[in-house]
Amino acid sequence: MFKYLAILLIVIPFVLSAQFTIYTPDNSGITDNFVDDIVVDLDNRVWMASFSNVIMVENDNWNFYNSNNSKLPEQAARRIYLDDKGVIWILFENAIAKYQDDEFIIVDNEMGGYTFAIDYDQNIWLSRNEELWVKRDGNWEKALKKGIEPELAIFEIIVDKNNEIWFDRPEFGFRKVVEDSSRLILNPELPLKDQDYLRIRLDSNNNIWASSDGDIAEYNPKKDIWKSYKSQLKLVPNGMNEYISFAFDENNYCFIGANTGFREFEGGIDVYLNSLYNGIFNSYFVEYYDKTINKNIRLKGTRSLAADFDGNIWFSALYEGVGKFDRKLLSIKLLSSVDYSIYPNPTTDKLNIELENEALATSYKITDTKGKQVLAGNLSPSNSVSIDVEQLSSGVYIVELTTSSGEIVIDKFVKE
Repeated sequence: MFKYLAILLIVIPFVLSAQFTIYTPDNSGITDNFVDDIVVDLDNRVWMASFSNVIMVENDNWNFYNSNNSKLPEQAARRIYLDDKGVIWILFENAIAKYQDDEFIIVDNEMGGYTFAIDYDQNIWLSRNEELWVKRDGNWEKALKKGIEPELAIFEIIVDKNNEIWFDRPEFGFRKVVEDSSRLILNPELPLKDQDYLRIRLDSNNNIWASSDGDIAEYNPKKDIWKSYKSQLKLVPNGMNEYISFAFDENNYCFIGANTGFREFEGGIDVYLNSLYNGIFNSYFVEYYDKTINKNIRLKGTRSLAADFDGNIWFSALYEGVGKFDRKLLSIKLLSSVDYSIYPNPTTDKLNIELENEALATSYKITDTKGKQVLAGNLSPSNSVSIDVEQLSSGVYIVELTTSSGEIVIDKFVKE
């Protein structure tokens, strides 16, 4: 029997074990302990850029590509990009390649850089030597007019669903390319003013998420509206205020990498979870047991994140290797001040929930992880509930109890 305490609108840190798999050079075929970028393609293959290899994980099989077994150059891979046609592109120090029809093709063997993006017309946008370049019709040219702004590193380039190009530069803001120029998006009233950007990312609704040291903001270009989440971020533990990476899953939930872990922001397009948890951050400390030194290691960064179609979040565990987080196994411990016990979990037929603090359950509903309701019913007010779940298919579900005082108890369980 397991006991949980759920707290209203408070972020709860967890130390997780079984939910995390950490791949290091000591326990896997990875040759590098530093992975710079991670992307999931349309076939649910996980791609990674490292110093020594381009890595592709398919159905738990790890494949390593370099100049010895492919046409890839003998250079460190820096970034990976998935274009709108589903093609994987790889950026190197002085080359650009793509993976198409089951083989690697060198697209350019002279130009490389820090970051890049491919637009809908197959033009290549590249950050190189603190300048923005574009390759159109086979020719490279500088994308910005001379003298338009100081030469500073471009951290990120993204292409939105309208085929517009956005990029960011530290101290000089978040920009959109307009007729070979650029336009500053920020103004003194907007949330991320005068802050260095670390990442910008596009979600499935064509909104742009931007991170800085201490703030996360969401920008809707169509409505020209910003929304800052800085007030919610104040709830997270001290020392976790540098947000350096984003990933969006199939439900448009945003996962955000930080300097000592990563956290999940449960917003997005799913009506059930959006209406219930909008604006709430869950914070996770990431630890794993290192048998070589006989102690737990707390990971110190998540430079890149990517969500696959099986409910896993892949992340670069700085200076350790690669991590995989199965969020389906997490218990939700939010809302209400009710102590409760849920058992057995996993279960094959009955799910029992016992409430304390004189709480009485009056109704329940069960949904799958996509928010689809599969069971529901009213209850005679009681602090002991037994729900028949034998008819449910095997999988992960969310059970929600409403009490006579209007409080909500919610948790996940596994049906075997």
